[in-house]
Amino acid sequence: MFRTMTVTSPQLDEPADPSTSRRRWPPLWWRRFRLLPRTLRVSSYVVVALVLVLVASLLAGVVVVRRSFPQTTGELELAGLTADVQVVRDEHGIPQIYADTTEDLMRAQGFVHAQERFFEMDVRRHATAGRLAELFGEDAVETDAYVRTMGWRRVAEAELPLLDPDTRVALDAYAAGVNAYLDDRALGAIALEYAVLDVGGLDYRPEPWTAVDSLAWLKAMAWDLRGNMTEEIDRALSTAAVGEERTAALFPPYPYAEHDPIVKQGAVVDGVFEQDATTGGTRNPVRPPFGPGGQVADRLGRLAAGLDRMPAWLGRGDGLGSNSWVVSGEHTDTGAPLLANDPHLGVSMPGVWMQVGLHCRSVGPACPYDVAGFSFSGVPGVIIGHNADIAWGFTNLGPDVTDLYVEQVVGDRWRYRGRLRDLEIREETIEVAGGDDVTITVRSTRHGPILSDVDDLVADVGLVAAAENGAGDGVGDGAGDGAGGPGGGTEYAVSLSWTALTPAPTADAVLGLNRASDWDTFRTAVADFAAPAQNIVYADREGHIGYQAPGRIPIRVSGNDGMLPSAGWRPENDWTGEYVPFDGLPSVLDPAEGFVVTANQAVTDRRYPYFLGEDWDTGYRSDRIRHLLEDELADGSDGSDGSDESDESDEGGTVSAEEMLDVQLDDRNPLAPVLVPYLLDVALDDGYDDDGQRLLATWDFGQPADSAAAAYYNVVWRDLLAMTFHDELPEELWPDGGTRWMAALPAILEDARNPWWDDLATEGVVETRDDVLRAALLQARDDLTSMVGPDPDDWTWGALHRLELRSSTLGESGIGVVERLFNRGGWEAAGGSSIVNATGWDAAEGFEVVTAPSMRMLVDLADLDASRWINLTGVSGHAFHPHQTDQTDLMVAGETLPWAFSRSAVDAAGEDVLTLVPPPAE
Repeated sequence: MFRTMTVTSPQLDEPADPSTSRRRWPPLWWRRFRLLPRTLRVSSYVVVALVLVLVASLLAGVVVVRRSFPQTTGELELAGLTADVQVVRDEHGIPQIYADTTEDLMRAQGFVHAQERFFEMDVRRHATAGRLAELFGEDAVETDAYVRTMGWRRVAEAELPLLDPDTRVALDAYAAGVNAYLDDRALGAIALEYAVLDVGGLDYRPEPWTAVDSLAWLKAMAWDLRGNMTEEIDRALSTAAVGEERTAALFPPYPYAEHDPIVKQGAVVDGVFEQDATTGGTRNPVRPPFGPGGQVADRLGRLAAGLDRMPAWLGRGDGLGSNSWVVSGEHTDTGAPLLANDPHLGVSMPGVWMQVGLHCRSVGPACPYDVAGFSFSGVPGVIIGHNADIAWGFTNLGPDVTDLYVEQVVGDRWRYRGRLRDLEIREETIEVAGGDDVTITVRSTRHGPILSDVDDLVADVGLVAAAENGAGDGVGDGAGDGAGGPGGGTEYAVSLSWTALTPAPTADAVLGLNRASDWDTFRTAVADFAAPAQNIVYADREGHIGYQAPGRIPIRVSGNDGMLPSAGWRPENDWTGEYVPFDGLPSVLDPAEGFVVTANQAVTDRRYPYFLGEDWDTGYRSDRIRHLLEDELADGSDGSDGSDESDESDEGGTVSAEEMLDVQLDDRNPLAPVLVPYLLDVALDDGYDDDGQRLLATWDFGQPADSAAAAYYNVVWRDLLAMTFHDELPEELWPDGGTRWMAALPAILEDARNPWWDDLATEGVVETRDDVLRAALLQARDDLTSMVGPDPDDWTWGALHRLELRSSTLGESGIGVVERLFNRGGWEAAGGSSIVNATGWDAAEGFEVVTAPSMRMLVDLADLDASRWINLTGVSGHAFHPHQTDQTDLMVAGETLPWAFSRSAVDAAGEDVLTLVPPPAE
């Protein structure tokens, strides 16, 4: 019942005309070797291995590796500066930048980002422009086609003229700093990756950086946090596979009565959310959406598979979450607010964040920045952090901002309101390293681009590649069958409506947050935050705390809840063209209970009149955080008894910064208290069979890396999901074991003869709950014996649950010696899915960490220099640099770093000082 994955690669032939074909990666000698018959490979392998060792030795040599390391001391000229700029780096290489003007500050940030992370920046801009195939060949064509179809860069280009002039100044100065770093610099002096690609035959020179390159990356983050699009597809496919009733059991409704929302007070009055109001509007009734079947389900399934093949680092929109909370000074031991945040994103090398401080030597109109926190390399400013007056943290709001529409298409027209209308059509050309250009036709309806067309493109490209490589005539036959084709009558296609495809000035919000000084200026800034919509917690030096939900959230004509794809030919399924007004979105300043907790749970209760969404995180993390805080505020206990009961807050207790940091590391499994009693009731033979079961009998439900019980439990959990669901669900719907499956299983467990327990592969036998639980317990025992060893004393959760950091490009090249240059791993991780210490894993794949806290921070508003921070990876994006993963070791161990902010603290922590100076006047 376990999933077996076979990884195959297409055979690659020598270009027919090397004089006109682009060079491709891997290099020609490697492709030829891979084409050798296996028997010849054995005799040739020793020679090739020696060549690989020689290449690896050269590339990993001190001179080549260190060539791209940034200069961090002394002086460097930076064109365009009006005065000297200082870059002070601490022992972990975290830069704090000091300048006199906004232009100088942002120019220096662009220069420093390029010093540390330019290859990452370059790959990101190729990805967001749909140009990855220019670097990495035909394997990237599908991803490029999806991005081109959605038009990420076209939207970013349209956003540029919408921005505030101050934002344009910052973007242009930042781009100038990046380009100054690139100017006349050899490829190998920019990044080791370029040296490897150059050896592989890629003829390439980076283009100048532009303001649009920065804006386009915000589209990638919006895609990563896009909301319930994956759930929308999964519901449709599940309905087609097992019917509506059984699908409903796998997608249980959000338990509003069991979990506190983020905002527990207030109501909408005359379109404005008033935090002290007790009555307001009511939500419109929800109309059932279109139910897909047959051809439509096939289209959706192929679309889901295609989107899942997009690189994980570009975002898949599922399995993600975050924690943030803020506590009023009335309940802290310092008397000032404490704010904690740890966003959960896909793991990558390097990590998505780079810490930085941006400081104007004299804060005023000419230079209004004094801010530090976590930045995106490629984007000016700080995304999450604090300035001298306020602090803020993000978690994904997760509203329903995407809708899929099933369209009826006839040739170049589509059906709407009973008649055929012209599709919007454009062509895009994708350049392919080592191959021929690929031209795609992008078709759009009023709802948005038709994403399902990419599947047909992939089929066509596959047929061409198969023919070029001598594959049989039958390869790929039938691609697109069942959906019709252009000119072949009516076909069903799938289009996407997504708020992020409408231009908006989100970049204004980023820099506005950096400059904000109080609640009013904070709310003014985040009003421009269109996508991705976020929960934003707030604290300031005056003692206030708060919460604001920003973002463009569509209002639907009929109140359709967007839980399933809708019929695109019916106008009642459309969006109205308006969004929930910003003043009507939930917010609260100084809430009555003295703290705010956000962990992707529902924002409000069901009385809120506007539809924000229904696919919230189930609330396990938010409840656990609230429980731990309430215990501290009530009596100072640590809440470690795991009780589900919690006392109400009173004035007798306070919480400290250290206790807040401890909460971030909490590793209690939320489902274990429900599932373990069932597992203990199963009768197993003494000895080998019940070794693991006896571990569960004394388990406290925590998942530290050294826990044998956690190891056994999670292997049982994975086996139980496979034995229960794999026989009836298509592979793309196999359980990942995350929050939705934890919410679905309790009701199924209560029914010993629920149809899900029966294994359809066993004819004439109807399995019950206890049959499957027993089989999972025994299989897990065998699995651990195979994976770790027969002695339970040797089992540890961390031995299975490892953090592996892979370069998203060359780290997945398929060439072992190259991958070893750029990948790092082997960290044994605590935590797990739907746990506060959210090191998520995918039960359909294995136990390896796939999502994790991308950073952690704790801001102390009483003394900003007492704040703490840590990043998943180090500041540096350079392989073998001392600051590449120096923070990873600390983060996995649950540690944080001091976060110096004042000039005196920064200077005291400084290890290296680089002075950027204007070139001498000619």
